[in-house]
Order: sequence, then C-alpha cells, then structure tokens
Amino acid sequence: MTHVDPSQLVVGAPVVTSDATVTVDASVTNPVDPGDHVFQLIVVDEKGVESTPVEQRVTISPDDRKPQAVLTAMPPEVAFGQPFTLDGTESTPVPGHQITSYKWIMMT
Repeated sequence: MTHVDPSQLVVGAPVVTSDATVTVDASVTNPVDPGDHVFQLIVVDEKGVESTPVEQRVTISPDDRKPQAVLTAMPPEVAFGQPFTLDGTESTPVPGHQITSYKWIMMT
C-alpha cells in the first residue's frame, strides 16, 4: 500500500505507484477539500499497454465541527446593584483551531 499526501493530488496530474492500493493521508490539518471528487484509475501492463480508464466518485463532507462554548456566571445570584462576572474561559476550540473572539449577548 502506498500513502499519498493530499498535496500530491492535483487535478489532471497522475500519481503513479507500483501498488494496487493507495491511502490518501488526509487529516483535519491536511485535508482534501469538501465536495465531490472524481478519481480515475488506469492500469498499465509490462508492455506499456494502458487499460480503459475507470472512475470513482468520493464525497468529502464539509467540516461541521464547532467550538464548544461554556459560560459560567460568578456569582450566579447577585443582589441588586452588585457586579457579577461572566466567564467563558472553559470554552474549547475545534482541535487545530483557536478561539479568536467571544460574543456576549443578554437575551432577556
């Protein structure tokens, strides 16, 4: 089995291997773009004769992972006219990403 980095997959450019199986080593930090992708295979014999091409569609789902918001009020019950703190420090980003802003909205 041959491992292929997603950066090697360029539309129209062949990746030639001597193996019959290829694994595309995509990851969240090195992905293949979401959407439908059509891959083609042509096999070649020892005389250089090529097969008729065959195709296979692979659908890559969009990245729908979201950061996790965690909100704590300190203290959760406050006397009239007294300050309180809203804390979002326990919120977590999607792995490989970072939280860059916090939106505070009073709903009632």
